Amino acid sequence: MIKATFKKSNDSFIEYEVTGHAYFAEPGKDIVCAGVSTLFITITNQMLCKTYVKLHDNRVSILNPNEIDNALVEALLCGLYDIQQKYPENIKVEVIE
Repeated sequence: MIKATFKKSNDSFIEYEVTGHAYFAEPGKDIVCAGVSTLFITITNQMLCKTYVKLHDNRVSILNPNEIDNALVEALLCGLYDIQQKYPENIKVEVIE
């Protein structure tokens, strides 16, 4: 199962991490992994271009969160929630405040 964890402080996202495997299908044909990976890579690359973040493996720490950072992370969160709705056996998303 893929586990996506988002941490918030004072209504701002300060960290997110995506780990694990979906095991929906064989490697190379797993649409759940492909969708999650695409969202994670796209949003994380944008975060790395625009703000101060630390990337360690699959964990992203946002050092000085702002409105744009929150909007990007919210887009990732919403996308992963949508995937979780369709594939609840393969992905779990949680927000820790």
